[in-house]
Amino acid sequence: MSVYLYRKKKGSRLFQPEIKEQNEHAVGEETGNLVLNHPFEAKLQQCMTKKRMYLNPKLTITEVAFAMGTNRTYFSDYLNNKLGVNFYDYVNKYRIMEACEILSDDNEKKLVEVAEMAGFNSLSTFHRSFLKTMAMTPLQCRNSKS
Repeated sequence: MSVYLYRKKKGSRLFQPEIKEQNEHAVGEETGNLVLNHPFEAKLQQCMTKKRMYLNPKLTITEVAFAMGTNRTYFSDYLNNKLGVNFYDYVNKYRIMEACEILSDDNEKKLVEVAEMAGFNSLSTFHRSFLKTMAMTPLQCRNSKS
């Protein structure tokens, strides 16, 4: 079984992949502890929940990768192969959660305003992503919460 370990090079902000052949678990060489989490998990969580990068309607995979200290190739590989999702679907899930909060807090806002506040740059993308993620339209969601 191949296990991908990411090691930070000295003097670099980038994580480089290193393939190790392991039988069961990846073991950290410095500490001897089991490596259970991918190094990107905490950094990606911080970018999305604390920095709320998803609110930028022009957000790119390169910007998120840079904020995480890696490059777009490694980050894209992580999203596609580890999480099984592409960049825009991943970011749009956070935007949909934000939109749901706005919809539940304020019944007076127009959907186009909700979409913009949640980080979408078009109403059609907002509607399509919302329907894909929530299996209902934004209007149905608003009506179900009131």
